[in-house]
Amino acid sequence: MDQYDLVIVGGGPAGLSTALSLERLAQRRLLERTLVLERETYPRVKLCGGGVTRAADAYLARLGLHIDVPSIPIHAVRFQYAGRSFTVHSPNLLRVVRREEFDAVLADAAQQRGLQIKAGVAVTGVRRHNGAIKLETNQGTLRARAVVAADGANSTVRQKLGFNQPPHRLSRLIEILTPEDPATTPAFTDHLAVFDLNCVSQGIQGYVWDFPSLLNGQVYMNRGIFDSRVHAQIRGNLRQALDKALQARGCELGNYSLMGHPERWFDPSASFAAPRVLLVGDAAGVDPLFGEGISYALRYGGIAAQELTTAFVHDDFSFRGYRQHLLHSPLGRELILRTHLARLAYGPFRHRWALRLCWALGEGLVNCYLNWRVRQQRTLAPQRQ
Repeated sequence: MDQYDLVIVGGGPAGLSTALSLERLAQRRLLERTLVLERETYPRVKLCGGGVTRAADAYLARLGLHIDVPSIPIHAVRFQYAGRSFTVHSPNLLRVVRREEFDAVLADAAQQRGLQIKAGVAVTGVRRHNGAIKLETNQGTLRARAVVAADGANSTVRQKLGFNQPPHRLSRLIEILTPEDPATTPAFTDHLAVFDLNCVSQGIQGYVWDFPSLLNGQVYMNRGIFDSRVHAQIRGNLRQALDKALQARGCELGNYSLMGHPERWFDPSASFAAPRVLLVGDAAGVDPLFGEGISYALRYGGIAAQELTTAFVHDDFSFRGYRQHLLHSPLGRELILRTHLARLAYGPFRHRWALRLCWALGEGLVNCYLNWRVRQQRTLAPQRQ
């Protein structure tokens, strides 16, 4: 049986950020006894809108990284709701990438720094055994003193260890790729991303998105729909709402292959740790307001790395402090705020005053929020030695 100090299950941004943050904390000895398990082989298909925000790039810079993959910079974001719209202009609000490329380059950067990654290894069983965690995989059995679950919304680690999670925490997303002419499509000529919340009136607790995208050098629109489902009693028809939105854009849903995936939204009352196990990224919960995952996944890694460092120094793997550490961190406070805003914005019609107020105040309110995010991102900027 292979034995490690730490096994990170999941080789996406949350898991890789945890390991890279350990390196930043100068935990080289621990990293030498750390293994990342990734179920798929890189570059693996990962459905996602692909929006890498300035906060995500700021945290990568803090780790000494710039993930240079083909991308389209976004300088304007348009919000639409109830027949009204406004556009926020700001250079490099985000960049749109393909996740298979982004994750593969991030994994390569981690390996260049000495991290051990085993791809194509699926975890099939997890249990506590003699003061450690025993992991059954399709390539044998592993034993670890601690485990980080970074294996997504349907986390195998979380399921196998029976984490006490509130029900109904899975958001749903559907996306398609439509080929476009970059010379005549505003998303490309104006570097524009669109968030269309008109589908809220159809019971969708989210929005339709239109992002310009590159795939193998060809230009497409990444179009999709996000339903946070923060209110379990409200159920909209995701496919029907997307079909209606696409018809308004001159597209027929039946002409494209649908791709769907879940996200787990953040709930402050949820469990985030158990003895010898930490949850990060989608396994713990990400943004239920807009479904933003990449920046939050990266930032989870920094908090988990601090918790792991303390655990190994003091030989205490209860992780009793992780919950409070997370909830009181800038990351936790921001996710709590977004959870409250999502419940207000996407609730029953009589409760949607927050969404109506946002559109009444329009661009000024969003610009205030963006300026606040810029200040937050400065705290993630690389610290000069």
